[in-house]
Amino acid sequence: MSSLKNIVLIGRHQPTIKISGNLGKLVLRALHADSSFNVTAVTCENSKATFPEGTKVARVPDRVPDGYPDDTMKDVFTGQDAVIFVVEHAAAQRQKPLIDVAAAAGVKRWIPTEFGSNSRNAGAIEVVPGALPQGSTERPSEEKRG
Repeated sequence: MSSLKNIVLIGRHQPTIKISGNLGKLVLRALHADSSFNVTAVTCENSKATFPEGTKVARVPDRVPDGYPDDTMKDVFTGQDAVIFVVEHAAAQRQKPLIDVAAAAGVKRWIPTEFGSNSRNAGAIEVVPGALPQGSTERPSEEKRG
């Protein structure tokens, strides 16, 4: 298994909901607790968020209504090993175009927001209908990897 060293952390595409939010800052703190990770946080260019020392910050234009511009994100993803996507369930569909861009840039792993539900399990989807959007976002990255 390959090692994952260069990690990108992406929060929701809004200046008010960002990596410095509830979940994102905990994930960021955990990544920084292990000095073997190089962490890049993606945030909107007009965000006032601050990040811990040692975090590379990619301030991305927010000119696209449903997400970040593909060309900019391909630059951010190039040379990265993994992307951790930390958003609430309502915004999970926004990761689909980013998965394609990440695959094209050579990212090895996409870690979606699926904390607490197994969206690959039909029974879980029936019990927790909100899990369905997350499960449907995994398939494009698997198809791209072949």
